[in-house]
Amino acid sequence: LALRYLPFIMPILAYSSYESTAKLFEKTVEIISSNNWVAVDGGQYQANIITPAINGLVVPSMALLFATMTSNTLNTLRQRQLDIRTSLNTESNDLRMLSTMLDSLPDDLREVKNHLREYLIQYASRVIAESRPGLTVDLHMFIGSMDTEMNGFLAVWNKLSMSSYAIEQGFSTRGTGTWDK
Repeated sequence: LALRYLPFIMPILAYSSYESTAKLFEKTVEIISSNNWVAVDGGQYQANIITPAINGLVVPSMALLFATMTSNTLNTLRQRQLDIRTSLNTESNDLRMLSTMLDSLPDDLREVKNHLREYLIQYASRVIAESRPGLTVDLHMFIGSMDTEMNGFLAVWNKLSMSSYAIEQGFSTRGTGTWDK
C-alpha cells in the first residue's frame, strides 16, 4: 500500500525538505574540508561555475531522458491496445465462422445445432465477462478455463463429423461402439 502512494509523497517530501538538506550538505562539506576555505562572495562564484553545467548539460539531458521514457511507455501501451483489439477481432471472426457453419447444418440436426450453439454462447459470454475491467486473479481462477466450452463444442462437432463420414461410407455402429461395414 505504501508503494502505491510513494511516487506522490516523495516529491512533496523532497520539496519541503530542500532547505534543510542543502544546509546539511553545506555543513558536511565544511566538516570534510576541515573548514580551510571561506566563500567570500557568499557562494556567488560557486553558483556562476555550476549554472552553465546545469543549464547546458543536465537539464536538456534530463528532458531528453524523460521524453524518451514517456514516448516508449506510450508506444508500448498503444501496441498492447492494438494487439488486444486484433485478438478480439480474430476471436469474434472465428466465432462468426463457427456460427455460420452451424447454420449450414441440415434442419434434421436441430438438437445438435442447438447444443453446439449453446457452447458458442457460453464461450462468448465468458470472453465478454473476462474482458470487463475489475476481473481479479482469484475470480479468474474461480471462473475456470475457457477450454471447457470449446472442448465440448469440438467433441460434439467431431462426433457429428464421424457419424456423417460413416453414413457416407456405408458404415454403421449398430450400438457396438465400433464401425461395421
